[in-house]
Amino acid sequence: MQSMQDWVKDYLDARGYAGSYVLKDSQPDELTNPLDTTIIVCTKGTSFPAVDHEIGGPLVWKERGFTFDVLGATEKLGMNISSHIEERFESGSRLPVKDFSTPTPTVVERLWIEDVFTNRLNFSDPRPWQRFWYSVNVAVIDEFNMTFEA
Repeated sequence: MQSMQDWVKDYLDARGYAGSYVLKDSQPDELTNPLDTTIIVCTKGTSFPAVDHEIGGPLVWKERGFTFDVLGATEKLGMNISSHIEERFESGSRLPVKDFSTPTPTVVERLWIEDVFTNRLNFSDPRPWQRFWYSVNVAVIDEFNMTFEA
């Protein structure tokens, strides 16, 4: 998940959003009303069982889901940042996965991006921090050789 967060962070920073958001691994315990800054929460979603990619061979595909919840400090920031995250995954590039166990993280594989969609969460009586909440859902395909799996 760190590779995915870094990939999105680099993209947002290159588009001028550095310093206007905080990237987190889980929902914060406490939120200010209104938010001081836009919060992006990246969480692992649904994963599906691996399926054979080639008949009789060890190559399989596994679909993994991730969600980027964007809690915008303003409507403009929430909408723009979520749009840029969606744009990043729809760019046609493959997601670089890095090995962080080495002193200099290196790309060890690139995952296919299967599907991306964004929706705006609506609440009947939203708290101030819920007013500009967007959710970007991403599905990636992990292709691997089953003979190397433990």
